[in-house]
Amino acid sequence: MSVSLEFDSVAYRIGQKTLVSDISLTFPAGSVTAVIGPNGSGKSTFLKLASRLLAPSEGNIRLGGKPLKHFRQRELSQQLALLPQSAPRPLGMLIEDLVACGRHPHRSVLGRMTQHDQEMIEWALQLVSLADRRKERVDVLSGGEMQRVWLAMILAQDTPMILLDEPTSYLDLSHQFELLELVQDINHQLNKSIVWILHDINQALQFSHQILLMRQGAPAFFGNPEHLLELPILNDTFQLQTTRVELPDGNTYLHCRSRTSRRQHQLNHCRKPSLEEVNCD
Repeated sequence: MSVSLEFDSVAYRIGQKTLVSDISLTFPAGSVTAVIGPNGSGKSTFLKLASRLLAPSEGNIRLGGKPLKHFRQRELSQQLALLPQSAPRPLGMLIEDLVACGRHPHRSVLGRMTQHDQEMIEWALQLVSLADRRKERVDVLSGGEMQRVWLAMILAQDTPMILLDEPTSYLDLSHQFELLELVQDINHQLNKSIVWILHDINQALQFSHQILLMRQGAPAFFGNPEHLLELPILNDTFQLQTTRVELPDGNTYLHCRSRTSRRQHQLNHCRKPSLEEVNCD
């Protein structure tokens, strides 16, 4: 099961400052979309609007054709899950108890856990390879392990739309690709719609059906990754020099270098003071 996400002329302002504007996009049901862009380009604001953490100053957002503002909170939590970039760690809580929080939107009025709830929690723990550590407290986990617990909670929530804000943060390379491949499998096998913010351009290209490139609070590109590689806008947005490398498996890798050579410029023009020049009086 999957749902589409539509933005219709959406803008968001704080006072006189516009953080995002001119967003009119449709994320098709069952697709994986990577949101990329420089720091401060509006990526996190976009995801907060998509999850209703923020209300748009202008325009409308629809989930599965229904305006986001018309959902009751419980209903919305059954349709959409968000893994934020950072969340406070609930000290003293067991791994399995935190993952079980993902089932709250599906519980009855009495809040009792059903057999299906238990099975969903077990399934989520198995997927992130934490089933044998379920009784450990989250206090003792590393940042990467904690990220996997949060992901398990999102998976246990079992929504057709999943929003992920930099899900590879705090993960070493091995666990980064493990998570990326897991999300890709969830999309392929369960047909869930995924929108995630990724900082690594090559990971975004490899694991996503389409790319949204944000620049100065507005979409600069939205479409197929292959099409993005044919345009200069990627290099211009990130101030990069890229070389496209075709891999044997059919994927494309971008070798990236800074366009500005800032470090070399600084070293050439900033002379290191000698000890004799330092006045110690």
